[in-house]
This record gives sequence, structure tokens and C-alpha cells, in this order.
Amino acid sequence: MRWLIVLSLVLCSCTEGDPQKLGETQFCLDNAGRDEAHACLAEISDIHTPYSYVLRCSAGFISEDFGRGDKFRRSFQQLDDPSQGMAALLAIFTFGSKPTPEDNREYAKDTNEDCFRSKQRSLRLFGALSVIATTIAQAGGLTWDRDNPPTAADMKTAIAAMKASVDPANLEAIKEIGENVLAISQNSCRVKGNVPNEKLCNHFRSAEGDPAVVAVNFLTQWETGAF
Repeated sequence: MRWLIVLSLVLCSCTEGDPQKLGETQFCLDNAGRDEAHACLAEISDIHTPYSYVLRCSAGFISEDFGRGDKFRRSFQQLDDPSQGMAALLAIFTFGSKPTPEDNREYAKDTNEDCFRSKQRSLRLFGALSVIATTIAQAGGLTWDRDNPPTAADMKTAIAAMKASVDPANLEAIKEIGENVLAISQNSCRVKGNVPNEKLCNHFRSAEGDPAVVAVNFLTQWETGAF
């Protein structure tokens, strides 16, 4: 069973909706390749329960090669390497399955919406990270795809380019990053009980204030390797 679905099965009650359709979709996703995942969702197109959004969120990440969890584990391991850190984690979370950087950014936003509706704090964290990462790559002028993802150095270069630009679209992208930083703080880290990743939450938990200001503060930390 896919790691992302296992995690959510442990954390949520999954009895709402049509159990047969949900079960068939889950089985389909368990066996789907990265280019097959979204076809599995046709069976639940008329179901809009939290667990149906767990499955939709999972399909988005399966499409990005997160599959059985190795890519998630590798991304969080970057935080233990001072030479890699958050920039390397974000490089891994950058979506790249669509034809253009703009399409990848929109796909990350769509997946994040599904993850948010799942009501699972871990999925909300993953979804927001994908938006932050893909927005940095797109707004920062990078060229990449699913098989040739950005590096930590690429992400730092993109952050520097974003911070130097006064283009209105870029300023909107910075604000969007700040909104997602705040979302991680509020929806995944400032919660009762266990948090998805203690080290990440210690970093994001204190975020508050104007989204654009928050974004510049966090982007600077990631660019300089402060985190």
C-alpha cells in the first residue's frame, strides 16, 4: 500500500462515502505508476469526503514520483545535512510532471487544495511545501522536469532572482509563498498532538504577520542556508 495512503489511514476515519468506490480507488492507486495515478480517481468523481481528498492528494504526489515514501524520507533527510537544508528539501518537492513551469505551479496548487480538504495535517504540510517549492522554481526562472529536478543550488539561485525582481507577477508569487508558510504554521504545526515533522515545525511554527514580509524572511533563510 502506498506510504501516503497508509499514513492517512492511520490518522483518519475513512468510513464516509461509498466504501466500495473508495476501496477500489485505493487499490488502483496502490498499483498505479506515475502516469496512471489520476485515472484511478474517475471512480470517486462524485464523492467529496475527507478521505476522497486523501486519495486525490495521494494521486498528485504519486504522479510526481513520491510513490511508496522513499522520496519523502529523502527530502526530510536533507534537513540533517547543513550543506543541503531547506533548499534541498524544496528541490525535491518541486512538481515537474507537466509540460511547462506554469502548468507545474498550477498542478501543485490543485494538489495542495486536495491535500487541504483531506483535513490531514501531514498532507496539508506536503501540499503547501509543493506550492512553495514549485512557485520558487517557476517565478525564479528555472527550467526543469520530473526526471531532471532542480538542485539545492538551483533553488537558491531562484530565490535570489525572486528577491531581486519587482515584476508584479513575482511580487504576487512572493505573497503566495508567504501565505503557504503561514498555512503550514497554522494547519500543520500549531496543532494539538503530534506534528508531521518536529524539525520543520520548529522552523515554521513562529510564522505570523503580513504574507509578503513572512515570505522574504523565510526565503532569505533558505537562500543563505540558515535553515
